[in-house]
Amino acid sequence: MTLEQAHRQIRLHAGFEPNANDDGLLARLRPYQPDHESSIANLLEALITIHKAIPPSASQVDRQLCAARWYTCEGCRNLALRPASPIRTNGLATDEELALLQAWIDAIELFAIRWLSGLDLPHCLSKAIELIAFGTFRSTHPFTFLLKNLPKPEDCDDPDIIETANCARAILEATTAGE
Repeated sequence: MTLEQAHRQIRLHAGFEPNANDDGLLARLRPYQPDHESSIANLLEALITIHKAIPPSASQVDRQLCAARWYTCEGCRNLALRPASPIRTNGLATDEELALLQAWIDAIELFAIRWLSGLDLPHCLSKAIELIAFGTFRSTHPFTFLLKNLPKPEDCDDPDIIETANCARAILEATTAGE
């Protein structure tokens, strides 16, 4: 994914960018479609692309990009995760589906907060890596792109992140071996 594509994808997931397929994350919640892992994986890939292209030490960030990323997470909360959200109150999603969505939204938000705080990619990715390693997904297939982004010992001095990344790597490699 190029930097330009990453910017477009983040705007698309927030609904800031027109899309005939309605495959942005918020669009998948209106009307509710429980299969949102490919959208979450795409959003995560876009964040990784931006992290690699724009160093965390950059003194300025794109305000529209930050707004779109936060709007996506806030939109998910308003549509599905808050107690009075329409998806929850109308019983359109199971508690398991909502917990899964909550976990991934937390991981995306934590990635962005850590990037804005100047942390490196392994620390930004750590929550997403945990979700893969501990089976917080329906399908691992959308997340196989993470294989090339999982930290190795030479990338990170945090043994917990490395251990979790190794578990995630084994799961994702098993997914690609079965293709």
